Amino acid sequence: MGGSMAIVIDDREKEDISRVIMGDDGTGGGIRIPAVLISKTDGDRIINWIKTASQAQIDELQFQADFVIEHDDNMALVELYYTSSDDTSLDFIRNMARYIEPLID
Repeated sequence: MGGSMAIVIDDREKEDISRVIMGDDGTGGGIRIPAVLISKTDGDRIINWIKTASQAQIDELQFQADFVIEHDDNMALVELYYTSSDDTSLDFIRNMARYIEPLID
């Protein structure tokens, strides 16, 4: 049983996308579909296959994706941005402090 997944194809030839991490620019708050960025070469392979595949082959098509981000030092960089004029931002920082402080070390 599967779900939806967006496959975004890079439009630039021979661009190294191995270190690219897609992220929300703040306008995707209601979007809950996992997405993956693939190279133009890989995207062209998929598109060309779809163009020549039978309907039965397309009906059987499945994609599997693992979203793994490895860090050499096993550390994650986290940055929080907030507006000092917004009381809810300050409340968020106060409430999250008890969870964040143990992670700092």
